[in-house]
Amino acid sequence: MEKNKGKSRQKILETAGELFKSQGYHATGLNQIIKESGAPKGSIYHYFPGGKEELAIESIKLAVEKVKEGLIDNLSQYSEPLKSIEELLKKMADEFNPHNPYHGLSINMLAMETSLISEPLRCACLEAFKTWENIFYDKLIEGGYSPEDAEDLGMTIHFLVEGAVALSLVRQDNKPFLIVSRQIRKLLNKNT
Repeated sequence: MEKNKGKSRQKILETAGELFKSQGYHATGLNQIIKESGAPKGSIYHYFPGGKEELAIESIKLAVEKVKEGLIDNLSQYSEPLKSIEELLKKMADEFNPHNPYHGLSINMLAMETSLISEPLRCACLEAFKTWENIFYDKLIEGGYSPEDAEDLGMTIHFLVEGAVALSLVRQDNKPFLIVSRQIRKLLNKNT
């Protein structure tokens, strides 16, 4: 019985996360989350007594962990930071699907839509971004970059990835990821 409760909570979180990413925070209603997750009606407030805001924060945390795992795994494939980041971007390009682009990569829409109206959501998004930037930072430090350069470049790489996500969605192709993967060498070579 306890196992099913955990699955129900997880299904609510995953459904909410996908809906928040695909249609935004304000356009996503609790009734839609209940319907699409198949959860019993009272379960959202049972698992998330803070309502929609708490659910969004928890879905951000879930996205952070999924993306963090993937980033660390992909970046560990090569010891050289430049090669590992280039290959990560190529893989993102290969996996980009304009018909299903919301598989855990970006929380930009949620961040932009809620950062001025909810301090808890703004902080959750900021923590997510810092977590992902720190993964690039750690890889750059391993490769011999100074802490200052690694911090600046980690944030810059994150900007480029988030921008590639946005442009790929609008263009409905993976070209932005491919451009970033080709241009990242120029950025990283200037700082070695």
